[in-house]
Amino acid sequence: MKELIEKLTAKVGITEEQAKNAIDTVGEFVKSKLPAPLHKAIDGALNGESLSEGLKNQIEDLGGKINETAENLREKAEELGEDLKEKITGLFGSKK
Repeated sequence: MKELIEKLTAKVGITEEQAKNAIDTVGEFVKSKLPAPLHKAIDGALNGESLSEGLKNQIEDLGGKINETAENLREKAEELGEDLKEKITGLFGSKK
């Protein structure tokens, strides 16, 4: 954000505090128009980071969460399958 504050103070002739408040206001406005998952990338861009890099990182984080959720679901499905197998075996295996 320092770079943007310096540009605003030099170009518009406002104080650093005014520039920071303006940036915060614009950032909040932009974020209010975009989905929450993009807010972190917007904050990063306002702090001088590459917007594309911020979005890439968020997509990678999301991919990791999807993989983790898929693994949890796979494990749960295996557990349910084993439970079902035991119950069916118990029902039909007890007959002589």
